Amino acid sequence: MMSNSDTISRQIPPLMRTIVYGKTVGSYALRHEVTVPKPKNNQILVRVHAAGLNPVDAKCVIGDKLPRWDGLRNLVHEHAVKGHIPGFDFAGTVVDASQSSFALGAAVFGTMPPLQGTLAEYIAVPLDQVWEMPVSSATSPTSIDFVNAAALPLVGLTGLQCLQPHLENRPSVLVLGASGGTGHVMLQIAHCLGARHVTAVCSAKNFDFCKQNGATDVVDYHEPGLVEKLREASGCPYDFVMDCVTSEDPRDKDKVHYPTLLQEQKDSLLSPNYVYRRLGGATSDWIRASMQRVVSGGAGSPKGSFFWWKLGAAGSNEQLFWVRFHQTCHELEQLAQWVKQGKLKPSVQEVYPFSEKGVQSAMDTILSRRVRGKVVVQIYPQLSEQEV
Repeated sequence: MMSNSDTISRQIPPLMRTIVYGKTVGSYALRHEVTVPKPKNNQILVRVHAAGLNPVDAKCVIGDKLPRWDGLRNLVHEHAVKGHIPGFDFAGTVVDASQSSFALGAAVFGTMPPLQGTLAEYIAVPLDQVWEMPVSSATSPTSIDFVNAAALPLVGLTGLQCLQPHLENRPSVLVLGASGGTGHVMLQIAHCLGARHVTAVCSAKNFDFCKQNGATDVVDYHEPGLVEKLREASGCPYDFVMDCVTSEDPRDKDKVHYPTLLQEQKDSLLSPNYVYRRLGGATSDWIRASMQRVVSGGAGSPKGSFFWWKLGAAGSNEQLFWVRFHQTCHELEQLAQWVKQGKLKPSVQEVYPFSEKGVQSAMDTILSRRVRGKVVVQIYPQLSEQEV
């Protein structure tokens, strides 16, 4: 009789489908006959059920890191991005675990290194970037499906790496852009780590959503008197600010510039030893961050694994955050534990099919910046365009 492992191994095809970045910035192409990767040492082969997408994917990985010069962006896209597979987040089942202790058929979730991508039917995943998905048991009745598991890794790691070093004394946390993919998970992780207050800044239509995800106070950034409303919230003064919205996008030109506002009002809004982390920055910020990352040893070293870069005016505690991917399996384990305890659950706004049209629509949705929660592409079982 054939064993379960033999059955799974025989089911691995020689070829697979992937989605890659297309010929031009913002385009995507479906490839049908791509060789299924062979896992190397310290890797497992995973059949991908779902892939979570993030703004960095929709911005072709380049994001705000280059000036908005079309010629330069097209050149970088042509030589460094085109043909690579988008996506960092995945959830799926193990189909080749010969290099690990994972069981064949185990449900897992995690991340892939930059430009190696998750919009593929099979991926060879580094062992230090994957963990078993939380499943129901007698002691842990809460589980998560593949779609929701695929929505969690990058935003969960961002929240954990940003907050964990600074939550020893139960601080008051302010989350800017609290209804987005990172923001709504940040609200929950702040509570998991023991924050005293968690104040969310979002639009009025997302008040209930943010409260459901753990916000103790909500402030509408559209309303006049934003500074006064932040002062009146029970969490003021704020010890930790997580800025998920500031960027160099031209659409932000006439909007609130939070780094400036908070610096000008820091005496009334922020505690003396406040910490300010933000996810977006100007090209010059990213260039300095990249240089420092190289000097400090790169993404694989403990010193350079993730990086803070000092920003803002003199006296500002504002710093740029760059997530660490390597050696995150135990951080994924912590996220899974919170899910099993019912303390953490990502919200998925829309699920798209694994096709050129589906991925294009998913990326366009992200770029609209009107996403509440996350966007996910379902790869297996395949969705038809009509099911979306």
